[in-house]
Amino acid sequence: MQELRETRGLTYGVNTYLVNAEYSDLYLGQFASANERVAEAIDVLKAEWAKIAREGITEEELARAKTYLTGAYPLRFDGNAKIARILAGMQLQGLDPSYIDTRNARIEAVSLTQARRVAARLFQPEKLRIMVIGTPQGL
Repeated sequence: MQELRETRGLTYGVNTYLVNAEYSDLYLGQFASANERVAEAIDVLKAEWAKIAREGITEEELARAKTYLTGAYPLRFDGNAKIARILAGMQLQGLDPSYIDTRNARIEAVSLTQARRVAARLFQPEKLRIMVIGTPQGL
């Protein structure tokens, strides 16, 4: 969400993550913004969400995501508790232990066409839900 953070300076940080649940997986995100800028930030978020649904991501965005995902993966294995969580999560998802060795190659194999197809399926603007905490102005 470069538009929120870097281009418009509406937040110091924005992040998203996947949550695996028994009956439905969730794609969650969060950002913090000044009360007087929350309404604008939400408008930008909605516009970016719709743009991703409509156009997908760019080749550069895909390359940056692959670099981050493959580069950060080994750093997750820096303690017994983290390794146990990773292995337990893999087991819950039905992944074979060899997944650790094949994960990065699988990520590298994702094409721009595949990424755009998945974005069109998952980024449905009419299903986006936003929860606001606090008392922002203009909402």
